[in-house]
Amino acid sequence: MPRICLRYSHLWFLPLIILSLLLEFAAPAAAQMHGYRYGGEKSGLTQKSQEQENTSQKEAYDKYRLKMEQLNLDRKKNGLEPRPIATFEEWKQGKR
Repeated sequence: MPRICLRYSHLWFLPLIILSLLLEFAAPAAAQMHGYRYGGEKSGLTQKSQEQENTSQKEAYDKYRLKMEQLNLDRKKNGLEPRPIATFEEWKQGKR
C-alpha cells in the first residue's frame, strides 16, 4: 500500500491552518481567563463594578415587573384579582 506524503499532495497546508485556528481562538480565551487583554492591562470582563451590577439588577427587575404587569392584565381579563408586584428592594431581597 503506498504511503501518502503530504508534501506532494494539495493538503500539505492543512496542519498549518489547524494550528493557526487553534492559536486564534486559544490565545484570547487564555488571556480572558486570567483577566488580561493583549498588552497586559487588566480587563473589566472578570470584575464587575458596583455600577454594572446595579444596572444588570435593574434590567432584571424591569423584566420581572413587565412580566408581572402582563400577568396581572391577563388575570383581570379572566376576572381574577391581580397579584402584587414587589418593589425593587423587596425583589432584590427575594421576598416575592
